Amino acid sequence: MTKKTKTGEQSKNVGDSQKQAASPPQGENPPANYRPFWDKWRCCRFFPIDLDEAVALSCNFETEVVDGWDLFGLNDEDLDEFRVRLDIANRAAESGGVFDVVRVPEKDGRETVKVRRLYDFVRWALQMRGQDLKLWKNLPKEFFELAVEAPPPKWPWGDRTTELLDHMAAAGEFWREKYDPAFPATAPTSDDIEKFLLKRKWGKKDFPKRVAEVMAQILRPDDLKSGPRNNS
Repeated sequence: MTKKTKTGEQSKNVGDSQKQAASPPQGENPPANYRPFWDKWRCCRFFPIDLDEAVALSCNFETEVVDGWDLFGLNDEDLDEFRVRLDIANRAAESGGVFDVVRVPEKDGRETVKVRRLYDFVRWALQMRGQDLKLWKNLPKEFFELAVEAPPPKWPWGDRTTELLDHMAAAGEFWREKYDPAFPATAPTSDDIEKFLLKRKWGKKDFPKRVAEVMAQILRPDDLKSGPRNNS
């Protein structure tokens, strides 16, 4: 059985109602520019998004155009492309395993299908492009950029951090910028690291000297000899 989408209509029947909506009501004009605000979506690529909005981005128009299915600003070509891609995406969501979705029931009995991450939808759409150039060839170049990999986590255990960990990371970056492995004399000393940390604040307090000493010891490479620095 075909699931209902946020339109309240079955996905296989959306074509006729959308074509009717494609004609602007009397006295209203289509939006002057319904292209996506790509800078925003690059920041949001790892966030949830409604499935129909993700499809809209693949068609190179902003999500507000499909919010409430107010599609009167689309020309026939854009509308046909959107309708076909949405039908494919709904079928993919039904099959499961291609991208994670969550179904949110609305008070009026409708159901909103959300993709857990826009990034995952983009990766799937790019795979579809490779399989059928006719239906997916017109992906905007900015859409491709949404498939950029997530940055690596800040720490081996993920992104959870503390203020002291952030101080140690800053000290590590200070050490890395100063040190050239080809010239051991460039390696900052423990005193250098301690002085760097003691200039910082721990909340509203002065940085603890003992903590600075321990961090300097942790950051010291195991293969770096103690004593005066030289380049030999």
